[in-house]
Amino acid sequence: MKAFVRGPFRIADAHGEVKTPKGSKERGLLALLLLSPGQRRTRIWLQDKLWSDRNPEQGSVSLRQALTNIRKALGPLSDRLQADRGALWFDPPVPVNLAGNDDDGEILQDLDVRDPEFSDWLRAVRLKAEAAAEMAAGVPLPALADHPFTSLPYDTNLAPQEMPRAAPRSAAPPAVAILQRKQAVSDEGRFLMRALVDRLAAALHHSGDVMILIDEETVPGHPGARPSAAIEVETLGEAESWYLLLRVIGQPGNRCVWTGRQRLPFSLGANWTSQPMQALVNRAAAAAIDLVSAAHRTSPYGAIQRAVRRIYDFDRHGLEAADLLLRGAEAGDASGLALAWRSFGNLTRAWEFREEAGAVWEEATHLSEESVARARGHPVILALAAQVQMTLNGDYDYGLHLARAAVSGDEENPYALDSLSLALQAQGAFEEGHMLAERARAAATAMPNSFSWDMQCCLTAIGIGQLEEARGLALSAHRKMPVYRPALRYLVALNLLVGARDEAQHYATRLRQMEPDFTQRMLLQPTYPVETLRRLGLVVVLEQRLL
Repeated sequence: MKAFVRGPFRIADAHGEVKTPKGSKERGLLALLLLSPGQRRTRIWLQDKLWSDRNPEQGSVSLRQALTNIRKALGPLSDRLQADRGALWFDPPVPVNLAGNDDDGEILQDLDVRDPEFSDWLRAVRLKAEAAAEMAAGVPLPALADHPFTSLPYDTNLAPQEMPRAAPRSAAPPAVAILQRKQAVSDEGRFLMRALVDRLAAALHHSGDVMILIDEETVPGHPGARPSAAIEVETLGEAESWYLLLRVIGQPGNRCVWTGRQRLPFSLGANWTSQPMQALVNRAAAAAIDLVSAAHRTSPYGAIQRAVRRIYDFDRHGLEAADLLLRGAEAGDASGLALAWRSFGNLTRAWEFREEAGAVWEEATHLSEESVARARGHPVILALAAQVQMTLNGDYDYGLHLARAAVSGDEENPYALDSLSLALQAQGAFEEGHMLAERARAAATAMPNSFSWDMQCCLTAIGIGQLEEARGLALSAHRKMPVYRPALRYLVALNLLVGARDEAQHYATRLRQMEPDFTQRMLLQPTYPVETLRRLGLVVVLEQRLL
């Protein structure tokens, strides 16, 4: 059995006879397995990538039918594809040459699986393969005196001095163009297009100091230079529905790395606040930001983007790698943002991994104050500083001031709304805090780190006594990021509070994989990070449940 993933995707037997299934989901399923670690994936993971818009039962049925179709197409080769109730895998593994030849074309060039989760996965695969190809080329560069550590590739575990440097792809500043490819003819259509463009610009702004161009295809001040990414926007009104189409185009070669489609009801008010529209916007923005980060990996901007991803991996090595990248970005134009994320990384070290406060807290505070001095009103910087001041220093008045300034700068920024929600909750305004947390969660729909907004919404739900809602939100955060400790801690606590002892024990077992000394009674300790439970007096109830 042979798998060809460069150019048109195909499966062939030893005699060269093509055995590729015809259906797009069937072909997508094979591609997901072939390019996964160990060529093995759980059924739930595969369902999420191919049928994310369906409930688990429907997705399971669709997966079984796709598997039947694949076995028919593979014929005698079908014995290689193994399955049980939980997972699918190839045994023995199928050799895959991801690098290919220069003339083979793009990875999975002809796959068009109409699911945003599959599009996100495919985009990541293509970007990582492209980065690996550049690194393999080994083009040497002089050392960058001002930014010595900003050329680290994605997800590397190597030290900076061990890392070869790839050639920069663009001398122009980081830029994304938003291009309206099909102008709407009605007033409603023009308004929806304008709203969509504004939402895209805001989502791009969340990620840092990237230049945003509206209907411009060259970077101002750099003749002939094109932005590293462009988001093409089309809207079409028909009967009682709107159809939105977004494409993310990368350079060089005007290659399409992501597409998203969405059908919305013909209601401007509903569309403006709809979760499907926000999810579409955030996925397009994430695809564009990945392209810009890859094109400018030797710049402070690219370093910051990679560092943020590492911070939200929630492991110690990731935090160390993030801090290294951010130190290299401090001397650039985005210094305020680099300092803010370094401070937030220290907060995570102190809070999530229970490191000794001392120097970590002191450095986090210093970095936070310095980032605010350079903030220039940037909502993300102000929001991160507010989090540090409240969480580490207990300065809720200053935190509230910073959070309000962040929201004033961008009323739909999820980081800003999150920090203001935390400040209001600390002052006892639980209802208002929960409303803001819900707004933040909606604004963060489909962002790579959306699990953290699920968790904040969980905490505010506890504040208004909605324990079942809080339990569901903590579970959502856990499913998106299984190693996220706050979600596991609160799943243990909330299940104890509602009397679900078996479920509490289940999540306690998972938490012990990361905190070997964890016991359920540790939730009662005054230093254990479940501050919301202590503030609301729920630790007393927990103690009774644990008797």
